Amino acid sequence: MVELIEEDREFTINITELHDLGETGFPHVDLARQGRQIDWAHVEDLKNSDHGKWDPILITKTSIGYVLLGGYHRREAAKKKRKPEVTALNAICRTFKDERDVINSVFEDNATHGLKPSAQTKSDHAYFLWVAYPGVYTHKEIALKCGISRTGVSHAIARKTPKTEEAQPTEPGPTPGAEPPKEKSPGAITEEARQEKGVAPVIRLGTQPDEEIRRLEIIKATNALSDDTQRLLEYLHNVEQDRLRAAGITATLESVHKRLEESMHIIDDILHPPQQEIPGE
Repeated sequence: MVELIEEDREFTINITELHDLGETGFPHVDLARQGRQIDWAHVEDLKNSDHGKWDPILITKTSIGYVLLGGYHRREAAKKKRKPEVTALNAICRTFKDERDVINSVFEDNATHGLKPSAQTKSDHAYFLWVAYPGVYTHKEIALKCGISRTGVSHAIARKTPKTEEAQPTEPGPTPGAEPPKEKSPGAITEEARQEKGVAPVIRLGTQPDEEIRRLEIIKATNALSDDTQRLLEYLHNVEQDRLRAAGITATLESVHKRLEESMHIIDDILHPPQQEIPGE
């Protein structure tokens, strides 16, 4: 089993000394790397740029040697660069508490360096935080960390959770057709009391027949727009000709994508307001 070794420093490392993350066998390695495949057009751009201006790569020391966490495109560009030849890269070596922190650092580094993370990468990160840090983060906290909505977090978890985990044994339920028992909160006015006092009944979210359908339609449409915009952004990043025009379109789409993400947060807040009790008299 690969062990983590403490070492925190910045130095220059020969690219031949770097091990791939997949060599560690850490849990969730595939999840961290599947949404971040090598973009060879980006590698070519880096190869033709000044390597002295590249950001340092992110590595960690282990029992098998130094493992590359962030900077796979920079490493590939260094291999291809000939004039001048690049055999070493500036690196930041960090110590991590455990394997899950290593994987999380890969997601975080991807979000701040090089190509922008795709919608799929954000979704994978959300699922990873939920499954690797059980009970540590709320859906809202995961959403903020990954740059998606709370609804997006729920969808990410639902898509990747095995069906066998969903069918958990439950306590015997009420008789079919019978109303479930209502819990009375201290200080809250009961429905019976409302009727006696002539107070209008409270209509809770989700009690209207078509409300859940409308909610799901809104979420589905917003997510689809967000995903489509993200795909267009990824395509435009690879456009080689007419760069000025592509840059203008990209800036516009980035603004649209940001507004869509904000809208998803707003919609989620409207559809899932905090439950408040009605104070008694």
